[in-house]
Amino acid sequence: MDYRITSLQQEIDTLKSGGGPEAVVAIEECASELEKELEKTKRERDEALQRLEIVDKELNEARGDLSEAQKQLKEVRVRARKMDDELLWLMKDLVST
Repeated sequence: MDYRITSLQQEIDTLKSGGGPEAVVAIEECASELEKELEKTKRERDEALQRLEIVDKELNEARGDLSEAQKQLKEVRVRARKMDDELLWLMKDLVST
């Protein structure tokens, strides 16, 4: 895109130095082309920003899900530890009786 703009700018400069009505028409055509490219670039940017917004929202949801899963995992580990302790005590009681 930068190359295209530079090329058109050089063409405009060349045409300006040549002067005359043909130069004006050619410059207007170049300006029109640049405006079309600019509009296309703006549309592409807007689409990219929309995709970014969607992906950012999905990422935040995934982070929330991960946080909830980590919390649940921690709770399960605590319960498992308590169950292991209880089982150990029950086995000790069984052995001592």
